[in-house]
Amino acid sequence: MENFRVSGLTLGIKIPYVQNFKIAPIHGMSRWYRHIPIIQLHDRFEDRKAFWFTFFHELSHIILHGKKDIFIKNVYHGNKNPQKEEGADLFAQKCMADAGLDMDDELRKFVNV
Repeated sequence: MENFRVSGLTLGIKIPYVQNFKIAPIHGMSRWYRHIPIIQLHDRFEDRKAFWFTFFHELSHIILHGKKDIFIKNVYHGNKNPQKEEGADLFAQKCMADAGLDMDDELRKFVNV
């Protein structure tokens, strides 16, 4: 379990790194389970920048959005909120820039920003 400190708040986030289903285009997801935030990342990343972008994107959902929502990167589902997804992308871009990881053309194709 990882603990992240955000504006005086400590989050005990579980981060499982799992084998990807070959037919599922999922890179990551975030959800809450019994008051525990979970960021699940899949092993389909060929680029470390895509891994970190997905991590920061999902982290933003944990920090900024409700506990009832489930966010699955690269999968459309009926209750998908474009404003929350755009906000998560912007949060991830800022985190990437702060970490010194540039948004190159390959990552932009992955992210669609």
